[in-house]
Amino acid sequence: MDELEADPAIKAVLDSFDLGRSAPAAPVLVAQNVSDDVTPAADTYEMANAWRAAGADVTVAKLDTPPLLPQAGVAGHSAGLLLDNPTAAGWLIDRFSH
Repeated sequence: MDELEADPAIKAVLDSFDLGRSAPAAPVLVAQNVSDDVTPAADTYEMANAWRAAGADVTVAKLDTPPLLPQAGVAGHSAGLLLDNPTAAGWLIDRFSH
């Protein structure tokens, strides 16, 4: 990996895959279940704050559902996706209304 990252062209491509490295140009909704079993909420909020600091228009939706089968590793992650659909739909409608 060190050899790949030593090449500036390859490093630029690899860096582009890291969501926290550059702020999006379009408005973004970041929805996170605080009890997510897969993606730590703190990491998501850190990314959103970094994007805001870089000038991005970021809306953060925090969904607080209790941990669901934490040993399964995906239940809390999926719960956020399923239960936050009304927030996402409302956010999209608002974007298209402007």
